[in-house]
Amino acid sequence: MTKAEVIRVLRRPENVSAEGNREVLTYILERPWWQDRPFAVWLVDGKVEKFSVIESGSARQIIDVNYNANIKQEIKEEIKREQ
Repeated sequence: MTKAEVIRVLRRPENVSAEGNREVLTYILERPWWQDRPFAVWLVDGKVEKFSVIESGSARQIIDVNYNANIKQEIKEEIKREQ
């Protein structure tokens, strides 16, 4: 999945950071009752390498997914689970 495809699915990120051929797109997953969570998508050479949801407090849930043809669907499903 390319950067353009990620932005088309998830919309414009809250923040973008880059170094060399790597970029991180940061989003905020809006949840009810002020339980919003940061969500990041890592890109290498303009293509998704992995994504992660970071839980609040000391509990941190990282979901690493190597890029594959189904990542768009996995991202959508993860967002739905997190809402």
